[in-house]
Formats: sequence, structure tokens, C-alpha cells
Amino acid sequence: MEFDGEDAVELLMRGHDLTTLWLSPTASIADYNEVCRRHDKLAHVIPAIPTPSSTVADDTTRRRETWLIPENYRTLCVHSYLLERCERAEERERVAQELGVFEQHGLMPVLRLMIFLVDHWRDQQFDWGVGRGSSVASYCLFLIGVHKIDSLAYALPIEEFLRDK
Repeated sequence: MEFDGEDAVELLMRGHDLTTLWLSPTASIADYNEVCRRHDKLAHVIPAIPTPSSTVADDTTRRRETWLIPENYRTLCVHSYLLERCERAEERERVAQELGVFEQHGLMPVLRLMIFLVDHWRDQQFDWGVGRGSSVASYCLFLIGVHKIDSLAYALPIEEFLRDK
């Protein structure tokens, strides 16, 4: 569910757990986080998730968005999906960092496809490997279930996966 900054502050003050909250792009995340800090609710601080870059190749993105996957996966809010799986602020910060890189490279449709595939594999009781190569550096792919290597536990930087330089 998407909230604006005022909704988030009100819910926080009523004692609700907001660790999986997704703020709309118009909300003031900085203001919300300041309220969290003032009221010693540091576990509720939400990292700012960058908006998609306008430098993404539009044609490539359009092709990815027309993949034949169910509508509910094509329109899935990947941010919320991943943040719901985070338990600690460190995890939420890493997800925000990685999502910024995925968005910059126009790969959000790929993440939606991977969520669909992993859900399908689980439904069909398929087995797949623990993980290999540079993909294990992605904490987002770990949360989705593409691999079983916790990149935070092993301090693997995202740059190992998406050469963002």
C-alpha cells in the first residue's frame, strides 16, 4: 500500500509498524525520517528510493514491459515487494541502493520477471541451484529467491553484479 508523508507520520505516532511502508514519490521521506529520529524510532527510518532515470533506453524498456507474464506481475510494485521482506534498516538501505541501480539500468521489468519465475518454480516444486557468479552480489535477487547467498552477510558489494561505474 502506498502512503504519503502525513499518513506515515500519523501511523507512526499511533504505534504502527511501518518497516514495510512504501511512500509515494510525492511524500517527503526526509520529513518522515526526521519524525522517526525525533521519537527514537530509528528502526522505522525509510531510505529514499530514487525515481527512475530518464537516461534509460525507452525502446528497450518498452520491449521488457511487454513480456508475456501475468498482469499482476507486470504491474507489481517491486519496491514494496522487496521492502516487505526486509527486517532491518541495513537491509532496507541495501534494497534502496540496489533498486536505484536496477532502475538506472532499466531493469525493473527484469526483476518483475524474476519474481514471476521464482513463484512459478516454487509452485511447480522445481529445484534450482544455490547461486553462482556475480548474481550472488545482489541482495534483491536473494530476497526474490533467485539464489540463496545473503550478500549482506558476506559483505558483497552490488558493484560486483551491476558494474555501475
